[in-house]
Amino acid sequence: MSSNRPDDGDADLDPVFVSSLRESKWILIIWFANFTWVIGFSLLAGYDSDPEQPLATTLGMPRWVVWGVFFPWIVTVALTSWFALTQMADHPLEDDASPDNSVDSGESV
Repeated sequence: MSSNRPDDGDADLDPVFVSSLRESKWILIIWFANFTWVIGFSLLAGYDSDPEQPLATTLGMPRWVVWGVFFPWIVTVALTSWFALTQMADHPLEDDASPDNSVDSGESV
């Protein structure tokens, strides 16, 4: 069956759009992984404690806070910093230099 729709390879997409799409996918993956870890670990470790036992601590904080909040925060900051500094690209946008879109330079005619 033949369709009139062009293949994905035939579409002429703007490089800025392609780069933005790639970057947004990475950001969503990083966010979802962090969200899943923080909620999942904190839920399991924070609520699965015996009230008769003393609270397990790491660095003076509850263990679930260190490994469920603090650790993923540090990892996410490091990962997003690496991504922003090495993987994100700055693309020049097209200049629209038409006379009706020019900015008034303050000179009167």
